[in-house]
Amino acid sequence: MVCEKCEKKLSKVIVPDKWKEGARNTTEGSGRKINENKLLSKKNRWAPYGQTKCIICKQQVHQEGKYCHTCAYSKDDIPPFISADNGLNYTSNSVYCSNLNTLLSSLPANINSSGFHSASLVQNPDRANALVLCRGDVNLETCRNCAKEAALQLLASCPNHEQGLIWYELCMLRQSNVSIFGIPSKSPSVWVQESVVVLNPEQFMLDLRTLVNELVPEAADGGGLWKVAAGNTTSYATTSIFVLEQCTPDLSADDCTSCLNVLAEYLPRCCYNEDLPLINETRKCWSQRWPLALSLFCLTNLLASAAPQLSCINNGNYTSNGTYKANLETLLSSLPANVDINGFYNASMGQRPDTAYAEVLCRGDIQLEECRTCIRDSLAELVKTCENYKQAALWTELCMLRYSNESMFGISKTFPSWYWWDTMNTFIPYQYMADARRLLENLRGQAARGGSLRKVAAGNRSSVDFHILFSLVQCTPDLSPEECTSCLIEAALYIPRFCNNTIRCRAVSLSCNFRYEEVPFYNETRLQELQNLITLPPQPPPPPPSPPHRPPLPPPGLPEQPAPLGKNDPNTRTAIIVSVSVGLSLIIVAVVASILLIRRTKKKPKELETARDINVAESLQYDFSGIRAATDDFSVANKLGQGGFGIIYKGTLANGQDVAVKRLSRNSGQGEGEFKNEVLLVARLQHRNLVRLLGFSMEGKERLLVYEFVKNRSLDQFIFDPIKHIDLDWESRYKIIFGISKGLLYLHEESRLKIIHRDLKASNILLDEDMNPKIADFGMARLFAVDETQANTNKIVGTYGYMAPEYAMYGQFSVKSDVFSFGVLILEIISGQQNRSFQNGEDMEDLLSLAWKHWRQGKAADIIDPVLLRVGQSTQHENLRCIHIGLLCVQDNPGDRPTMASVVVMLSSSIKSLPVPFEPTYSRTHGYNSKIPSSREFESSGSSAFRRSRESGEYLRTDMSMTARFYPR
Repeated sequence: MVCEKCEKKLSKVIVPDKWKEGARNTTEGSGRKINENKLLSKKNRWAPYGQTKCIICKQQVHQEGKYCHTCAYSKDDIPPFISADNGLNYTSNSVYCSNLNTLLSSLPANINSSGFHSASLVQNPDRANALVLCRGDVNLETCRNCAKEAALQLLASCPNHEQGLIWYELCMLRQSNVSIFGIPSKSPSVWVQESVVVLNPEQFMLDLRTLVNELVPEAADGGGLWKVAAGNTTSYATTSIFVLEQCTPDLSADDCTSCLNVLAEYLPRCCYNEDLPLINETRKCWSQRWPLALSLFCLTNLLASAAPQLSCINNGNYTSNGTYKANLETLLSSLPANVDINGFYNASMGQRPDTAYAEVLCRGDIQLEECRTCIRDSLAELVKTCENYKQAALWTELCMLRYSNESMFGISKTFPSWYWWDTMNTFIPYQYMADARRLLENLRGQAARGGSLRKVAAGNRSSVDFHILFSLVQCTPDLSPEECTSCLIEAALYIPRFCNNTIRCRAVSLSCNFRYEEVPFYNETRLQELQNLITLPPQPPPPPPSPPHRPPLPPPGLPEQPAPLGKNDPNTRTAIIVSVSVGLSLIIVAVVASILLIRRTKKKPKELETARDINVAESLQYDFSGIRAATDDFSVANKLGQGGFGIIYKGTLANGQDVAVKRLSRNSGQGEGEFKNEVLLVARLQHRNLVRLLGFSMEGKERLLVYEFVKNRSLDQFIFDPIKHIDLDWESRYKIIFGISKGLLYLHEESRLKIIHRDLKASNILLDEDMNPKIADFGMARLFAVDETQANTNKIVGTYGYMAPEYAMYGQFSVKSDVFSFGVLILEIISGQQNRSFQNGEDMEDLLSLAWKHWRQGKAADIIDPVLLRVGQSTQHENLRCIHIGLLCVQDNPGDRPTMASVVVMLSSSIKSLPVPFEPTYSRTHGYNSKIPSSREFESSGSSAFRRSRESGEYLRTDMSMTARFYPR
């Protein structure tokens, strides 16, 4: 090695006297004397990380190698470690160089009190990204000074490198140009060692690892502002060990834990020598003395452009010499040239069954040539990676491409989907996420109304701490406004799972995408240009103005006309009287007609509205004689079941299609208005987890509804059957639970109408041949206005055991009434037991009280269906989680119950902590079941018992302090 400062060859190393003295005077427990020469020899092997100094000028020196750094200074005798990728360089006068210099110079001032900041300067393809993290125990001024020095040192030591990283004693700084989106990075890494003698190294390592492991969860659970933990312990009576662990706060708790655990695994390799009784650890200035200390640091890659994502959909393969391949290759090769200025194109090639379909969509703010280039580049990658797959899709930063052997045009597809997020959290998460949701909701409506050429919208919104949120949402323009809205809503449902409290998020699916962040990533000028090109048809020119009317002049030679008659003329008086009489008569007639019209409108407003609506559904109407023939004149042999409003039959139409026909009872009380309400209601609702209405029929007093035929009938015939329920494994039951939740979410929030089912129960959940659930029987559903949340009714309609207490007792219902019913369903599906009363000693109990009692005792696993437990313990945690969610849904106070949107997130995510539920009302009444008639429909008089109970306070909720001991283990 040669010192750059004095150009003298390094012949030996300088070792502090205290190390020499310690080596001479300390002996190991066995009495063996420390080998000083070996100690110094080990010290000499520190380069490039150690305290090697020039013997002439005392300057610290690193070996030259793959690291671009050669000489540096450090206050604490620990030199900075600098790493660069020597394969990527930029020129001194390039745009990237300018972006990087601007970005690095701005970092120190923007570091907050948590000692962390990440930023990017966008100007593709010259995007510069940087991240800085200070040690968790330094003050803000020291942190900023360290970051300023690190930025200067990195630029000076690694000139023209597009990627670089520097570690100081008190801070770390990183810069990059590549797509390193949200992936935890454990490389490169460095271990800074100091040789210190300890008396019992094995015990020391044991105590060290114990302390390190104890601090890992504390650091990982530190939250979105910082993830730091520190502690100390005493090893072998007198040796003090100090440990500090830290992750960049944008890491998730799981990623932070994983990163720290990986680093801890290297402790025995780097910091323990079996040949010598010494431990090598990082030295820290935590006090005036010099204890042994260890610092573990983990960092994450910052958010940059999202890496391309491929999905080879396993839905069959094609042969290399087949017709489908030829059609697909021809179709794909034609895509780039056919994309129009709006960035969208779809087409098909060939005849069935070898028809190939393809579709491309570019981000709504890019130039046409950028779009075509992106598609050309994506084609090669997609065909190469997904060779012989009949269906595949690829997403990049600027475009989406997919192909299939099935028609995809005008059909909303939300799976597969991908999410990217920046793991840096916002400082005020609730307000920030609320602002993001409002911005997405506003843009969602704009995009859905965009027309058939382009469905895209972009905008911004001010948020907390003077931040501005920028967002862009987009659908494929072949979707209807309703499908576009539904697709974007479903994509946003997973924000709490993937992007909760983060400052940036991007989601893409086959039919829609959205993105928001604090950087103006879209080209607003381009968006406006494209919008201006979509012009409305020109209005016809206005007709030319007519010339003023003038009376014709008399022919020459004729005498002038006599002057008009005066008002005293008899003819004039007669004309006036007739005119006034006719005018008064017309006024009187108009007033009388208006009064009659108003009265009639007030009397039957809904009938007129329904009449207009039913005209819309005329295309759904079946001929009554055809339905009679399909059901064999409603024969008993074709009877599928009987509900509260009629009998359901199986029928086979003339084209061979099987259907389910609901024949309404003439004495059911469901009149024409109720019938039309169900027809229009169900006709407007289209979801995979709802039974689809095919049509209806009306003839005289007969009312028929024609539904799709669901092969496996209803859930109650499986879950409560002693034989069939054995076939319901956990995968099938979870699919049923999750499908019902998605169907309810659609009814409550995603459809154009806010629908409350009011009779959700196991017999109203139908199962198709793949055991996918479909919610049926909307005969009692109440149509809500968009802003309403609850209503009162004097007609209590529903099934006991599934009704929410506020509905059964007071006639109050809302979307939370359905949530209660859903909670009962969850408990029934997990336990395999029906929610009905049974005698337990002196008390009457039901499923809710049983579930709560076992939950409170920490024995919730006791109510799980034994069929599930026999399969194995691997799913028991998921079973208990569903019981937890079910108890949250059946809480007494509707305000305590989660919304269906929250339930979907809880079911689909791995969020560890769920709210602690309150005790359900029904579990405290004990004798409640015996007071309720078993009829399906309850009139207002039937709820008088509940009113008396309310007056006596029997059903008043009592607050109780819930503690962690009730949480199942």
